[in-house]
Amino acid sequence: MITFLNTEKLINVIPDTIFNAQKELIIVVPFINLSNATMDALRAADKKEVETTIICRFSEVKSKDQNFLENLENLNVFSHPNVHSKCYYNENVIVITSLNLTSYSERNNREMGVKVSRYDNWGEDYDDLFENEEFMDFADDLRMELQQLLNGSDYIIKSKKAGQLGYTCSLLNTNRDNMEQICNELNRRLSPKRFSIEELEYANYIVCENYFDKITLRIKDFYERIEFEPTRGEISSWYNKFKPLHQEGLRVPFKGSEYEFKIYLNSGAKLNIVGYYDNLEFWDRLDLWNAVLIQISTFFTKELLKI
Repeated sequence: MITFLNTEKLINVIPDTIFNAQKELIIVVPFINLSNATMDALRAADKKEVETTIICRFSEVKSKDQNFLENLENLNVFSHPNVHSKCYYNENVIVITSLNLTSYSERNNREMGVKVSRYDNWGEDYDDLFENEEFMDFADDLRMELQQLLNGSDYIIKSKKAGQLGYTCSLLNTNRDNMEQICNELNRRLSPKRFSIEELEYANYIVCENYFDKITLRIKDFYERIEFEPTRGEISSWYNKFKPLHQEGLRVPFKGSEYEFKIYLNSGAKLNIVGYYDNLEFWDRLDLWNAVLIQISTFFTKELLKI
């Protein structure tokens, strides 16, 4: 979803974007003169151990604000002499605007901006938009620009975590980076099965050809949906074999809880398993999908796979 923001809305949206960050936050602004609301939001993010990155012209930041920033444990500050863009970016929202992080701009200037929400916050209409190549390009172009800004910046303040482990920020990972990470981990955990990235005109997927004999496994969305597609034999025959599973529920025990998935039979005898759990960490989600695959494998018997 894309929302237009005027000055009045920006004054609320920017602190909210900071406050609502879950794990990581990126702020790009040339000038900083912090309002009370922004300081409160930054303190709240720091208390939640949100790893925050600010790219600014640090030499032009007033000493009182420099001191405030230096006292935040989970803050990284980079200084770029030519930065003039303004961007506020957490896991769910991107705000691109004319508004600097200054109380003067909030009080006196007429500003504009747009807020772009992640696809899984768009509600029922997200499918068409998520599959839209232009939106994917927009997100990756933003990440690459942010990375170039960092490349040309001086590292002024290191967070506690960065001081110990080095600077990392998953918000900068492109979709290709994330898919390669998933592929590498699947190949490590499920060896000798081999996963690769399938590049299509409208989207990229992770696939393992012949995961079951004559059946390709395709990960349509790592956080929501996998698909089994027959690669040999008559589609009508596979459709009849899979039909008993259509709209069946799949309950998977995992770490003391039970997760429910739904099975759908689509055109082309493609069997989809759907279950959205965005609260899980990457590694837990990977383990949960592994538990799903173990359970569903009991259906793909030698008798079923005969053609």
